[in-house]
This record gives sequence, C-alpha cells and structure tokens, in this order.
Amino acid sequence: MKTQKIPYLILGLVAAVCGIYAYFNYENLSLGFSFMLGAMFAPYIFRKVSEQTTHRYLPLVILCGLVLIFRRSSSLYYALACFSLLYVLESKWGKLNQLPFFLLAAISAFVGHIAYVWSFPIRLKMSSIATQALTFIGYPVEAEGNLIIFNGQKFSVDPACMGLHMLVTSLVLGLLILAYFERKKGRAFSFIQVGLAMLTVLIFALFANFTRLLALIIFHILPENPMHDIIGLASILVYVILPFYGLIYWLNKRSKTPLPDNLSSVLLKANIVNRTSNTQMYFILTLIPYIFLIFTGIQFTKKITPQDVALQTVQLVGFQNSIDNNGVLKLKNEEAIIYIKPPVKAFQGSHDPRICWRGSGYEFTQIKSTFIYNQEVYTAILQKEDTQLYSAWWFDNGQKRTIDEWDWRWSTLSGNGDFRLVNIATAEEQKLSEVVREVLEKQLW
Repeated sequence: MKTQKIPYLILGLVAAVCGIYAYFNYENLSLGFSFMLGAMFAPYIFRKVSEQTTHRYLPLVILCGLVLIFRRSSSLYYALACFSLLYVLESKWGKLNQLPFFLLAAISAFVGHIAYVWSFPIRLKMSSIATQALTFIGYPVEAEGNLIIFNGQKFSVDPACMGLHMLVTSLVLGLLILAYFERKKGRAFSFIQVGLAMLTVLIFALFANFTRLLALIIFHILPENPMHDIIGLASILVYVILPFYGLIYWLNKRSKTPLPDNLSSVLLKANIVNRTSNTQMYFILTLIPYIFLIFTGIQFTKKITPQDVALQTVQLVGFQNSIDNNGVLKLKNEEAIIYIKPPVKAFQGSHDPRICWRGSGYEFTQIKSTFIYNQEVYTAILQKEDTQLYSAWWFDNGQKRTIDEWDWRWSTLSGNGDFRLVNIATAEEQKLSEVVREVLEKQLW
C-alpha cells in the first residue's frame, strides 16, 4: 500500500483549525484517555480514498456555525471544529474514508458524558441480571443498586468497568479493525456500514463487561488485585476484538464487489466546488471554517452566569442562601448542603452530581435508585480520603419530579416546564432522609 503523505501546507491548515478550537474552548478541552487513544490511531484510520477533492462537509460547517451564532454550546463548537478539519482535508488533499467521522465522534466529550451518566441505568440492569445469573447457578449473591454483594464483599458496576474507557477503547479498536480491512482490500466502508459496525461493537462491549463482572465476583478479584485489569483487557480481546474481527473478515470475504464510499448519499449530497478554476472563490471557501471558528469561538472567552429568577426566591428555614458564578443555588447549614442547579435545554448537559462532585475529588459508590417518602430518587455515598457524605438527587420542574434522563429531557422538549436538578448531601445517612423529606414537602418554585 502506497504511503499517503499530507503536504505541509495542509498540515498547517489542520493545525490552525485545532489551534483556534483549543484557544477559544480550552476550558472544555478533554485531553484524557479517549483523546490520546484516538490521536494514537488517527494516522492509520484517516485515509484518502480518492484524489478528487470534495466540499461535502462545507454545508455542515456552515450549519454548525450559523446555529452557534444563536446558541452557545461547547459540544456544537467541537462538532464545528471536527467538520472544519474534515473539510480542510477533503477540499485540499482528497476524499477521505468514513472512519475519521466516527473516530472524532467516539473521542468527543459528549460521548464521554453519555458513557458516564447515561450508562447508569444499564449498569443497574447489568447488576440485576448478573445477580440473577449467579443465583441461578447456586451462588449466594444479592444486588443493591449498582453493587453486587457476595460473601459480604461488595462488587461495583462502576464507570471504570462500564463507562468511558471500555466504551471508547472498544469503539477505537473497532475502527482500527475496519481501517485494516480497508487498507488490505483497497475498499472503503460506507457511512451506514460503519455505523452498523459500531453498534455491533457496543453490543459486544456490553457482553464483555457482563462476563468480566461475573469473573470478578466468582473468583473474588478486588480492584487492587492486578488481575482486575488483566481480566478487563482479556474481556475486550476475547469478547470484542476477536469476534468483531472474525465478523468483518467473514463479511469482507463474502463481498465480491468493492464496498462503496457513500457518505455523500447518506449524510448530504453536496459538492459545491471541485478544484474550481475560480481561484478567488476557492480561497473564500477555504476561509469559511476559520471565520466561523473565530467568530463563534469568541463567546467561549466570556463567562456567562445563568439567570434563574425562581432560584433567587427559594428559602428554607435554617439554611443560608448563596448563588455562585454558575447560577447554582447553595443552601447550607451545619448538617446538610443543598444544591439546586438552573434548568438547561433538553440537549445540554445537566450538571450531573456524578460529574460535579468528582471534580471536587469525590468518588461515587453504592449508587442506586430508591424511594424516600414515596418519591424515587438517586442516592449514593461520596468518598474523599477520610470524608464520607450521603447524597440524593432528582430533577424537579415544580409540578413533576423524576430521575429519568429521557423523561425530563422529553418533557422539556415538549414544553412542559424547565427542570432543575436538586442535589442534597449530608454527613449522616438518617439526616439525608430528613432533609429530602423537608425539600419534597415544600413547593420551592
């Protein structure tokens, strides 16, 4: 296979896109495990499939840029940067395969947020299924939220097992396998084919997590044991990489004709200019992503405090009130802290306590859904060195309370009121129930 070298000029243009994005959105940069993994394999996954240059990503650049003018969103700004990067490569170097699109999506902070927060219902269900399976074969186990208790030892289905690292690792390695077959056969998988392949990888990853959990419990392997990580790696290899490789190998062997590269027909059908002889127009089109990145990026240099008038009137007897720079209401006394966070749009992050408390150095354990005074809430224990807190949280719009992410987002999208996140933390478990009851009995807004 002939090595595909990118001219220094194009590399400079790509670096400019990345530099502008990093400069304006540095507070939201995610340079953790997922980014490093994606950056490591990007040179192999990014591949030119045609010398013909295209402008098919330009409409998406323009669309993201226009929306950002009216709506501030770091996730959308990341999408603008990604489409700009792909547009620069395709308009200057040549048409790319579909894998880069999925790689940039997989390593995004948005996917990380989904993996950490939205995977929680899956983790609860996995704990329940694992408990039923172990009970069926004769092991004395019981489930308590995301915990499985076996012989007095607690095993947690936490994000380290069922979250960002496992998810991103599986997706990136799946893309790496697809890139190998593309290069080996000189083919390009279509947008739909790659999408279905990634869905398959996710299913394999879920099964891998399930088998890993069973192995950890049966063999009584705790997190501090080196075998804990070894079994995790073995699970990815045996239940994700090998079966996915075998599946793609089998499908590729059955295919007698080259696989099409048809993002144009799936995502959009646009080829505005193709090496046009109009040099001035070509230059203007090249500037469009940079103009949008700079113009819409300026807004991220300004700190905006959400204005929620309803929170300014909330009062609880015995609690001192304060509102921080993020618009979050803090009610505090000697026994409890209550955070009430302003509403967000249906498509935005919700200041989830599982993320915010982690930023303060706390680790969540024993997360579960439970009923306190006939209201379903999430509860957890927060650990930080020698400090232990008991926490509960839910979403509230004044008429309805829920812990379901889909429920409050759909209700917000349907115009049924804005939901605020209510998060309570106490040093004593019994006190948590008392404060939760006090808050539930009061109409806050």
